[in-house]
Amino acid sequence: MTDGKRIVIQPLREIVFKKETNTRKKVFIPEIKPDIEVTKTLFISNVTSGTKSHEIRGALPGCVGVTLLKLYNKDFRSAMVKMENIQIAAEYLTEKHKWPILNGHKICMKRDTRAKHKRGRPTSILKIHNKNTTEKCKSNKTLNCTEVNNDGN
Repeated sequence: MTDGKRIVIQPLREIVFKKETNTRKKVFIPEIKPDIEVTKTLFISNVTSGTKSHEIRGALPGCVGVTLLKLYNKDFRSAMVKMENIQIAAEYLTEKHKWPILNGHKICMKRDTRAKHKRGRPTSILKIHNKNTTEKCKSNKTLNCTEVNNDGN
C-alpha cells in the first residue's frame, strides 16, 4: 500500500500475434444472359377474376387471341395473349404503348417464358419387304440397316 491506496498487479498476458486476414473480396463475374427473345405471345397478370376474354381483346389493340389461365389468387388470374406481330408485342414490353387498365386494375405484361418443346423424329422401325429379303432400318441419326434372308434357311 502506498499512500493508503491498494495497488493491483496482474500477471503479464502472453503476446499473441494476430495473423493478417485478407480483406479483399473475390471478384464475381455474372453470366451474360442472352437477349430477350420476343414472341407474338405475351403473359398478362393482374386480371380480375370476372374479366372475360373478349374484354381483354378489346382493351389491347393488335390482339388476335386470348387464353385465360387459372386463378392464382381468389381475386386475380393471368392470361396468355397472342398479338398480330412481334413488333406490337415488343412495343408493349418496352412500354411504348401504355398498359391498359381493366376493371380498375393496371394489367402487367411480361414475355412468354414457357419452355419450347422441339419435335423430335419418331423412332419407329421402317420395314421394307421384298420377295425373299426383308430390310429393317431405324430412323435415327445414323441409319443401321440389316438384311435378313427369308429363304427358309
